[in-house]
Amino acid sequence: MVGPRGSSRAVLTLLERKTRMLFAVLIENRSQAAVNSGLDLIEQTLGRSFPMIFKSITFDNGSEFLDARAMSTSGFGSNKRIGEIYYAHPYRSSERGSNENANRLIRRAFPKGTSFDLVSPRDLLQHVAWVNAYPRRIFNGKCANDLYAEEVKKLLAVS
Repeated sequence: MVGPRGSSRAVLTLLERKTRMLFAVLIENRSQAAVNSGLDLIEQTLGRSFPMIFKSITFDNGSEFLDARAMSTSGFGSNKRIGEIYYAHPYRSSERGSNENANRLIRRAFPKGTSFDLVSPRDLLQHVAWVNAYPRRIFNGKCANDLYAEEVKKLLAVS
């Protein structure tokens, strides 16, 4: 997610598809290096469960997502971070519908035109926590936090 012209910072969002758990970090700009740093931050937060949770990721066609090799390799060693990387077709946001919906929820706090240069990491994390605690109709009123905790328990029990 980007701000208005002239602002440099952006928000990198990842959405776990099964539970709709949202992860978001501020990145300094829309460069490939900044995206990789943002992925490193999210991976560091999730630890060893990152590759189990994100077996594949679908990116849009922005130039910041072109370095698939760097994005799929962990910033903390030579381990593979992401199994498969896919790219949505141009002008087909419907191929990333869950992520677009999550971005819409983030826009409730940071409407279009908001410069992310003025948003603190704490403010972003507080709003992401709200999004993850938001009851979802698709889950019969349960929130992403609850479903995600159950899934991570299952994943760690298997490994």
